[in-house]
Amino acid sequence: MMKTTILIALVLVLFSSNQDQSKADDYEVINTLEDMKEWMDWDVINGDLDSNKADIYKENINRCITKLKKTYNNKYNNKLK
Repeated sequence: MMKTTILIALVLVLFSSNQDQSKADDYEVINTLEDMKEWMDWDVINGDLDSNKADIYKENINRCITKLKKTYNNKYNNKLK
């Protein structure tokens, strides 16, 4: 009986996602990329990452963020900064 209850609960959780959760997950991707840029700055300060490489990585991250914002703006009909 316990296994059946757990299985039903798992199925309900997996199939009950809604647009609000999807939207939150999408925006979390941008937040994580922004965090990654900050982590790279700290890695440069600590000498763990070459500043030239960090600049390239951050440029690529910025491109990803720009593309994601355009996609999300179209998907959710709103404007991200």
